[in-house]
Amino acid sequence: MLNYANVIEILGPVQNPITKETENISPGQITGYLKRLDFESSFNVKTTEWKVQIPKARIDDLEREIDLIEEIGRLHGFNNFVTNLPTVSRVGKEDFSYQIRKKLTSCFINEGLNELMQYSLVNEKTDTTIRLINPLTNDCSTLRTSLLPNLTKIVSDNLKQGNKLLEGFEYGHVFEGDLKTNYQELEVVSGIFGGTKIKQTWDEPGQTLSWFEGKGKINSLFTKLNIPILWQPITNSKYQTMLHPYRTAELLLSNNQYLGVFGQIHPILAKKYNLPADVFLFEFNLDNIRDEFQNRKLTLYQPYSSYPKITKDLSFVVDRTIPFSNIEKTLLTNGPEYLTQIELLDEYRGVSIPDHQTSLCIQLTFQSSEKTLITKDIEEILIKLQLALEANYNVLVRI
Repeated sequence: MLNYANVIEILGPVQNPITKETENISPGQITGYLKRLDFESSFNVKTTEWKVQIPKARIDDLEREIDLIEEIGRLHGFNNFVTNLPTVSRVGKEDFSYQIRKKLTSCFINEGLNELMQYSLVNEKTDTTIRLINPLTNDCSTLRTSLLPNLTKIVSDNLKQGNKLLEGFEYGHVFEGDLKTNYQELEVVSGIFGGTKIKQTWDEPGQTLSWFEGKGKINSLFTKLNIPILWQPITNSKYQTMLHPYRTAELLLSNNQYLGVFGQIHPILAKKYNLPADVFLFEFNLDNIRDEFQNRKLTLYQPYSSYPKITKDLSFVVDRTIPFSNIEKTLLTNGPEYLTQIELLDEYRGVSIPDHQTSLCIQLTFQSSEKTLITKDIEEILIKLQLALEANYNVLVRI
């Protein structure tokens, strides 16, 4: 079926050669063009539609209504249609999805990553891969289920060409399932970094990132975005051939919603592409990040205190099985309201410390918004906090 309204909407008006006014192409002209193409057609005046019979010779070429409209435009001459710029009633603005992309892109670039763009057609052979019916080549015969395989390949290709190790990120869509019955399309952001030696100080040799330093970069990224995340062992089997079996973690949002994965490259994959073993990969669900931004509460700010801070260090030996979060909670409960921050400075386990214990050094920050604190008062509070730790956890305070 060929609808007259669709023809006019897509091709637009033409200019009358005599009056120079714009007018629509007539149904009679369209019927004439269909005859010139040897198409059998019948026009319904009430519905302004043509029922068109396509010849067998053109049945593979003309499958949809838009194909017929293209033939009509070709015969009439595309240059004969009037080209008009649309009337803009108001200036557009960035939608929320684009704003989130800009924030993410800025954070990734600040971490030293480059934005990459690749084809969504690959050559994957898995149970959940969606295959094309008539692919142009075998290398582009399926839709990708993850961006990570192509990211590792492009880094490997750069190394083969003599370039240095590439660190980058990519936005893209991934597909899984059966295209005819049930399939899933997700938008993700993936990246690759690490593998290069970086000097921490000028007098020491360069060292590559450890797994914990790579994890710290991901934590830093979501701290900038003000999104709290949780880490847990990976449960998704899709990444078992791409990521290290013992150095991979799954990321969750504060409401336990799945966010993505982060981990070190699988040793077999690294050997296959001749990549360093300490390269790190990540893949995050972009839709869930966008939803987290939309649903999170408005950030509230407190006025900055104009009175000075007082910091005190406290060192003690405690049983290893006691979580630091419990110690922190006890200090906040027994401390005054102007105990504003508790920071773990150092943890030591050595010859002088029993095997079942550990030595912790914490820094306590006191600051009031109403008065200048006196050191004598803080010393009394510090003694009270030491007694609370001794009573609850049997700690040994170190001087």
